[in-house]
Amino acid sequence: MEPVTSTAATKTVGTFVMKKLGNLFITKFAHWRAESFFEQFCRDLRMEEILLLPENEFNERIEEIFENEKRQEVFYEHLRMVVMSASKEIGPRCMAFMTAKCHIEQRIASEIEDRVFLACEQMNDRELIKFMECFKNAENEARGKGQNQDSFLSIYSEMASSMLIASNLSQRPTWIIRLINSGLIKEYQSISSIGQSGPPGAPAIQNITFHRSFTVDSSIKWFVDLIDRFAPLVGSL
Repeated sequence: MEPVTSTAATKTVGTFVMKKLGNLFITKFAHWRAESFFEQFCRDLRMEEILLLPENEFNERIEEIFENEKRQEVFYEHLRMVVMSASKEIGPRCMAFMTAKCHIEQRIASEIEDRVFLACEQMNDRELIKFMECFKNAENEARGKGQNQDSFLSIYSEMASSMLIASNLSQRPTWIIRLINSGLIKEYQSISSIGQSGPPGAPAIQNITFHRSFTVDSSIKWFVDLIDRFAPLVGSL
């Protein structure tokens, strides 16, 4: 019998691990997220539209919703995002709420809702809760200063030196990075000071200090309220 080559052995072990662990993890965690999504979808659909219908009529209405091919495609896309979401509870349930709302109103998701879907897919439960906390803090601060809360709220700020920009970016919280990627927050940059430094006799090095502020449109408070609604379902993080 010929010896098994290293490549063949690696492939064999990989197949074994996939069968033992891969299917377990894929099935378990995808199922958990999908289950949360379907549960919340039916709950919100029933509360918003057909609360008083008996069970059999409710089931018939569900079937009617998915007879439309376009709705099937939209639902499939939302479910795909749910299964791949980093969030275990909050993200799938927020997406379920928005999906139910779109079906009730017989429309596709708006541009801002598409961005929220993307955020729910990319952010884990801890990051979503952190965003909610910072939004609420910014809202309370604006209220305390008598500022208009119906515009943009500054939820995070940072100082960055032109000499240390890379290290500053590496320290940026992941929830901010995910929100930037989803297009839900805007970044504003201003120069707070300009100076020169360097050893005596050497050419001076210009050092610019930037102030960055990250703002979010207060009109997405409904998203923050959804996070707040589902946060108690999350265990200790």
